[in-house]
Amino acid sequence: MLEPSISSTEASVLLSIVAPVYRSAEIVAELVSRIDKTASSITNSYEIILVEDGSPDESWQAILAACSQFPNLRGIRLSRNFGQHPAIFAGLSLAKGQWVVIMDADLQDEPAHIKRLYERAISNPKVDIVYSYHKDHQHSWWRSFTSNLYNRLLRVILRRKAFDKHVRNYSIISRKVVDAYLRFEDAEPQYLMLLSWLGFQHDFIEVPVQARFSGKSTYTLSRLIDLAVSGLTFRSSRILHIPFWLGLLFLFVGLVPLLLAVSQQSISIGNGLLLAIIFFSSGMVMMSLGFIGLYLGKVFRQARKRPLFIIDEEVSQSQLHTSIPSSQKQFSA
Repeated sequence: MLEPSISSTEASVLLSIVAPVYRSAEIVAELVSRIDKTASSITNSYEIILVEDGSPDESWQAILAACSQFPNLRGIRLSRNFGQHPAIFAGLSLAKGQWVVIMDADLQDEPAHIKRLYERAISNPKVDIVYSYHKDHQHSWWRSFTSNLYNRLLRVILRRKAFDKHVRNYSIISRKVVDAYLRFEDAEPQYLMLLSWLGFQHDFIEVPVQARFSGKSTYTLSRLIDLAVSGLTFRSSRILHIPFWLGLLFLFVGLVPLLLAVSQQSISIGNGLLLAIIFFSSGMVMMSLGFIGLYLGKVFRQARKRPLFIIDEEVSQSQLHTSIPSSQKQFSA
């Protein structure tokens, strides 16, 4: 066992493993079995939290069946699909462990590496976060191209190095980080970006990515675009500087023919070039308004203060149909 001594004043749970579940009915049994095997080799004081994020398949029934077999498993069912990152937030809000592992439920994150993450975390008392990364994850050329472009945009907007594109959600964080994370009230939280903003000491380990155990990724092109836009506008408001500098550029360009006219110089602009300039400038205006609209939309969503998630049901082996108090059923953002 890797379990250190824990004083009576500390939490009774040493290790929590949180995984959002969506369209994973065929994976749940194998997922829990592998996590339980690894966690039990680390400590006897652990819990597994599966957050069913309004999945349209039989994922919740699979979690109920697993709860009857694994006493350390807790199933959380959200009232609808809130998204992966709110589901992670929900799991963290209920996790009791001194260390909490976040992982995906598709078994591309092999649960056996939980032990490596934990060992790296406790090996350095100054480290509060251990990230996993994998450089050889194969994507289509289009996915790789857009990923590289997105990271370059983040570097430009943030004026500093963004998170490496190979870093994954599969990670372990200390109780101090969990408590700090739960203080956020963002309407659109993104797990890795919030951790990056917190700035705690961190480390990295390389973890190979496995093939999906079953099914295919639920991240469609439109969802990836929404996630990218949310990430770009979440990190900084500097993107709003772009319309200002574009406006300054067009002001300068517009002054050139004016100055030439004043100096009695003749210039000739073809209809095609003139039309191109009109379309280009109109596009820049629309893009600028779009940037402003994105941020106004964020302000609107934040001002409504709607719950980030709502828990419909919580189950475990000891009480498969526990009803939770209404005061615990939501977490505002």
